[in-house]
Amino acid sequence: MPTPDVRVVDHSEFPATTGADLLALLVTRAEIESGQISKALSSLIALTDEVDKVQHYRRRLVLFVHGYDHDPRELYQIPEAVSWFRSLAREWNAWIHYLAWDLDPTQLAILIRLLLGNEAFTEAAVLRTLAGLAEAHARFGSVHALSEDQIRTDMEEATAALYV
Repeated sequence: MPTPDVRVVDHSEFPATTGADLLALLVTRAEIESGQISKALSSLIALTDEVDKVQHYRRRLVLFVHGYDHDPRELYQIPEAVSWFRSLAREWNAWIHYLAWDLDPTQLAILIRLLLGNEAFTEAAVLRTLAGLAEAHARFGSVHALSEDQIRTDMEEATAALYV
C-alpha cells in the first residue's frame, strides 16, 4: 500500500499544492489573536478555484491550531479562537466538502464546538449548527455543480460520523 502524501503547508502554498492526499490547515495563535482571516480565507478559496481541486481535495483537509498547547482551556473556550473560526466560517462555506471528517470525525466535532463557542453543547445546538453547515454546503454545491443526492449524502454521512 503506498504511503499517503501528507503535506502540512502554509496558507500561501495551498494554491500551488497539487495532488496531496491530505492538506493540513495550520492556524497559528498569532493569526487568531490578530483576528485576521484573510490569509487563511484566500488559501481556502484557492481550493475551490478549479474543478480538479474541488474534486481532488474533497474530505482531505484537516485543521491544526498551533500555539495553545500550554493553555489549560479547550480551544472552544478561547474567545479569540471562537471569533476567528466563526468569522472564517461566515466567509467560506465549504467545510463539509473539504474537512476530512470521514478520516477523523473529531475534525467536524472541533469545528462545531468552535462555532458553538461557550454555548451549551446540547444535541439541539449541534443539530442547529449542522443545519447551518448543511445550508452552506448546499450553497457551495450549487456553485460547484454537486448533485442534490451528493449534497444530501454528504450531510447524512457527516451527521452519522458525529454519532459514531
